[in-house]
Amino acid sequence: MNALAKPEVGEYFAANFVSAFQKVGNFRIQNGQKQGGNVASYFCTPQGQVLDIIPGPVDAATLMREARWVEETWKLGQLQHRSESGMRSLFASAHAKRLEEDVTVPPQLKGRLTAPIAYQLAMREYNGLSPDGKAHALLAREPMAPISRVYEYVFEKILNQKVSTDPVHLRNGG
Repeated sequence: MNALAKPEVGEYFAANFVSAFQKVGNFRIQNGQKQGGNVASYFCTPQGQVLDIIPGPVDAATLMREARWVEETWKLGQLQHRSESGMRSLFASAHAKRLEEDVTVPPQLKGRLTAPIAYQLAMREYNGLSPDGKAHALLAREPMAPISRVYEYVFEKILNQKVSTDPVHLRNGG
């Protein structure tokens, strides 16, 4: 997928975000190729509060769509002079609305999801949601949660990969 290798993506991120990474899962490199492991992208405030999560690798168009959504939602909150609790409420509602777009949400709930209903849906039918749906349900339930509180849950419950601090294994040849 390598979305960040696209010049337009890199330029947009350099102009609008501060990027960082942390290895939390296992993978190995064999003959110069990454094997195994997974990735989650987080859009956070400078204080480490998660505004959005992209579980798994995505293409450049998807990464840009999510980045623009976060930026525009944040700007809307600032324009409305929202307090931190107001911003939390805005993002909870925005994630509930995004959850409605998920194909795994039952049709009878489309157009009716609020943050509390999204939370109930997540608790009842969480396993039926897509990884994106699970991320939106999590953030509707816990908007702007500290990354330290959600990253392990994202990796282990949404991406189904154990968090590990083991070093990367390098192998050359067969």
